[in-house]
Amino acid sequence: MTLQNSYPIISMLVLFLSEFYSVIDNCDTGALDSFILKYKDCDIDALSQFAKGLEMDFEAVKNCIIYKDVSNGAVEARNSLTKMYHRRCRGRAGLELLQAYALVDQALAG
Repeated sequence: MTLQNSYPIISMLVLFLSEFYSVIDNCDTGALDSFILKYKDCDIDALSQFAKGLEMDFEAVKNCIIYKDVSNGAVEARNSLTKMYHRRCRGRAGLELLQAYALVDQALAG
């Protein structure tokens, strides 16, 4: 007896994931529409919620598929660093400590 015979949900999950990876790998926004339509009324709540989330953020997801080479990672990294400095300095030396951290970071980066 195989695992898939014991747990039929596994077959559904494998199909779901393979179809989603196919959409992403092939950069096919038409297939994204079909994927959402197929799974948004799925009996498995987690899959249905995932598809509905894709539908709610359709433009963002579509743009991620179309523009794979565009990333805001550098901006997000800088935001995270700024937040870290802010958390470190809160309640301590204030602006002076924040300036010192920024100078150290700049010296290490350049």
